[in-house]
Amino acid sequence: MCGFFNAISNTKYNENSLSRFEKSASKIAHRGPDSKSFYKEDGIYNLFYRLSIRDLSNESAQPISSKCGRYLMSFNGEIYSVDSSLENNLKKFKSDTLFLITQISEHGIGIINKIRGMYAISLFDRFSKCFYFIRDPFGIKPLFYSNNVKIASHKDKIFVACSEQTPILNLLKDFNEDYIQSLRFLRMGLSFDIDNTFFQEIKQVKPGFILKLSLEEFKISEERLTTHLHAVDLSQKEKFNYSEHNNDLQKIVHDHLISDVEVASTLSGGIDSTYITFAAAKYSSRKLNSYTIDTNFIKCELDDQFISQIKGIEIKKVDDNTNDYLENLESKIKLLSSPLRTSSWLMQDLIFKKIATKSDAKVLLVGEGADELYSGYERLLNPYLYCLELDNEFTLFEETVRSMSTFTNLDYSTNLNNFKDYKNKLDSETDYDDQKFWKYLNDESLDDTERNFLGKKDFEKLNYETEVIYKTHLKNYFTRSLIPSDLITLDHLSMSYGLELRVPFIDYELFNKVMKFSYREHFKFGFNKNMLRQVSFNTPDEIRWNKRKSRRPNINTILIYDFFADKFLDLLKDDHHLIKTKLVRDDFENDLIKRNSNSSDFWFRVFSYMTFFKIFFGN
Repeated sequence: MCGFFNAISNTKYNENSLSRFEKSASKIAHRGPDSKSFYKEDGIYNLFYRLSIRDLSNESAQPISSKCGRYLMSFNGEIYSVDSSLENNLKKFKSDTLFLITQISEHGIGIINKIRGMYAISLFDRFSKCFYFIRDPFGIKPLFYSNNVKIASHKDKIFVACSEQTPILNLLKDFNEDYIQSLRFLRMGLSFDIDNTFFQEIKQVKPGFILKLSLEEFKISEERLTTHLHAVDLSQKEKFNYSEHNNDLQKIVHDHLISDVEVASTLSGGIDSTYITFAAAKYSSRKLNSYTIDTNFIKCELDDQFISQIKGIEIKKVDDNTNDYLENLESKIKLLSSPLRTSSWLMQDLIFKKIATKSDAKVLLVGEGADELYSGYERLLNPYLYCLELDNEFTLFEETVRSMSTFTNLDYSTNLNNFKDYKNKLDSETDYDDQKFWKYLNDESLDDTERNFLGKKDFEKLNYETEVIYKTHLKNYFTRSLIPSDLITLDHLSMSYGLELRVPFIDYELFNKVMKFSYREHFKFGFNKNMLRQVSFNTPDEIRWNKRKSRRPNINTILIYDFFADKFLDLLKDDHHLIKTKLVRDDFENDLIKRNSNSSDFWFRVFSYMTFFKIFFGN
């Protein structure tokens, strides 16, 4: 795990330019506190900050050249497994870095399609005079670029690629807001699901793509990896085998434990993180340290008796001894170079900080992705019911509506009415609940109206194939919302403390396996995440079969009304090109008196965006 910075031009850099690059690249030094190294030749400058996880020696230091001299590589990530034809080769190397540069040297860049893991890669091919920038199918590791950077000490334009946006912004003389992306965020909370960022001058390499830069023409092109998520077959409808899937999932967790340094986990009290933690403890050679939040706002969901009975796991509570939430929010917005979708990330940040400062762990396993993969969200129930109705599965339809009452906390008739409302919106241009807040936005420049869930036009394109329809809803979580923005946030927050974050539920092999099972398995027996519950043999029953996890307080409600209100009202004094500030101010003041939790998520989003705008664009 690391951070890297590339500055590429067709003409040689002078010392002033190199000094400028090094200073800008230092903005990501937190990503690799163990060592720093660089490579330079003519119009190529590559700086690498290393966080040593596998092979702690200098043999795996980067940027690394192939023995044949053709390739220069920077590799940020981890390889968990490879195609069966390469397994024996992988075992011969001390690290995945050494393995990958050797395989590329022998087989070419196409070998990337045969690895499974999380990665962002920069590869220079001296023979073809091309740079390649590559991201894993989910985009777990970030990679940003700008293709027209100009600095005073260098006459020609420069292509810059980096693990974070801050060094690129530091080099740009001027940068401009991407209004469309800002409006998508304000409307729907979307970010980093397309190649656009909040800055017109900066893009991100798309997940599952290779971005090619030809030095001779200084033009970029792109192509998909064969492991892109769009290549996954969603039409299969195998019956779920819980024993086989448990073995598969145990293997996935085991793969994510590969490390030459200490591995820890987080534990929320839900089935996702509990499965990861218990499986990791099973394979760990030492007692596994697992961290859970316990603050004034969010109390630990694990009682002391439960904690005392767990073997092989040391559960450590993370408290909150600060009220500097505003300062912390501003620092995270600067780190991300984007607004935060939810203030709950500030609570996650507390855990990362505690682990980094109070333990020796450098790798952290988290449970993100399970809700999206195994249907943990209540809002997925209606697309599920719709597919059952299309398939004339009337008995299963009735059983599901009745049995899900505990999960939704609604009676049968209300669940049925909600389903009818869902169907009535299938022809609408948008189905976002937040559209009631769009009156606060100056959004005339946003022509396209997006849907959250698929509509009838989408069903027609998918030929009304129910397996594909339902699983496309799941896939969209990974390609559009919420996973793309969550992965960027998780990466930046954890790496700011020198922690490598791993997400076993966001795994290409696991995604393929789950997509093979029929959609009918997802809410079977009246449970959300039915398949994950079925395989959670070692999870205590009070967690495994709990239909409704206790709802945590809405952190957005607490922070926007108790800690951020004065600052928000101050920001709303001035006009804004995207926000009707007077209308927002009047209605926010009313909600502040009522502590209206129904609007607090939107208010936080607006406040986060306005704070971002103030930091990067002033008034």
